Amino acid sequence: MALQITSSRQGRRGLNRQGPCGILRIPISCENNSMTSSRASIETVARRVIISGQVQGVGFRYGLAELARSLNISGWCRNLKDGRVEAWIQGPQGAINALLEWIHQGPPEAIVQHVDIENQAVLEPMLGESIQTFEIRR
Repeated sequence: MALQITSSRQGRRGLNRQGPCGILRIPISCENNSMTSSRASIETVARRVIISGQVQGVGFRYGLAELARSLNISGWCRNLKDGRVEAWIQGPQGAINALLEWIHQGPPEAIVQHVDIENQAVLEPMLGESIQTFEIRR
């Protein structure tokens, strides 16, 4: 499954990706009709995310994990007993922003009602605190 950059007539660019949860469209910010990169997009950040709504039993965690892995984001996600989904994500700012945009919509069967996002400290490999991949926790 490959990522593909697309552009619409309005000059918007994005990534289209076909996965088990349908086509994922991830907009990419553009300036003067060209893709931009900035220091902020390569800076590593970490976020804790709590997603509320109809987000369990609809493939939310699997779609989230698949997209996170394709964007080289590390972390984990899990179902909470109260029906919400919790995720801890770490990666480049631009990739995190793209993943957060998808989280606000979720897979086709999901109904996302609310998303809480908290800034977190970046885990440092030198301190023995690191997550190398994205996993689904039970």
